[in-house]
Amino acid sequence: MAIAQVLGVPVQALLPEQGLDGDKSPNRIRLEAEAQAILRGLSDDRAKIALAQLKALAGA
Repeated sequence: MAIAQVLGVPVQALLPEQGLDGDKSPNRIRLEAEAQAILRGLSDDRAKIALAQLKALAGA
């Protein structure tokens, strides 16, 4: 989000277009981008754990 602000472009401009739903709120887009950024910083083992946790939440 900070990069988009510095560049003066919307956050959506920095995200891949495929899979973006036009009716997602700006807050939802920000949340997904933040989650993706956190995942990128994790080791493979921790990313697997995080993915398992997300899948558990999605099934709840």
